[in-house]
Amino acid sequence: MMIQKILKRMAQQERSALIRKVDEQRWTPLHCAAYFGSTYYITKVLLEVDRSIAYMKDAKGMTALHIAAHRGHLGVMESILEGCPDCCEQVDKRGWNTLHFVVNSSSSIWAQKGEIMPEYSSMISNLLNEKDARGDTPLHHHSKSLHYMNDLMCHYRVDRMAFNNQNLNAYDVALTSKELSDKKVK
Repeated sequence: MMIQKILKRMAQQERSALIRKVDEQRWTPLHCAAYFGSTYYITKVLLEVDRSIAYMKDAKGMTALHIAAHRGHLGVMESILEGCPDCCEQVDKRGWNTLHFVVNSSSSIWAQKGEIMPEYSSMISNLLNEKDARGDTPLHHHSKSLHYMNDLMCHYRVDRMAFNNQNLNAYDVALTSKELSDKKVK
């Protein structure tokens, strides 16, 4: 491929410096690949040059994995998780981990699949009860959504009675959710 040919002609130090360059939003080429849903192969090539880019955060504290999860780009997520499995534990400035981004996804892929990357379930299951800065677990976020994710709702490790900073559990959040109440009225 073209990218690989270009990178091969450069010295390792130059390649790493190029891959680590950021724009005004502090996005690396990997952040861009995650946003646009580049192929598994392109993401893998970028990570082979310098794996540390998977841990680089943008101006909002988001990693490329967060962006890929939010946009529903499974190939990018798989590539990052294969090379940097602990990257899923990184959080942004709000305290959101990868699973928070999955349940708040702008993509319908997660609802269609009904499961969250079963091949990485052991990694992701460690994030099930992690709270963000407001004390919300991924289940709290999911309870505000119209998309149903069986994998999250029925996982044996999910603490369905976890309380957030407002002393609400996921059921309470669902009852007070504006998005859900608007749908009920219509």
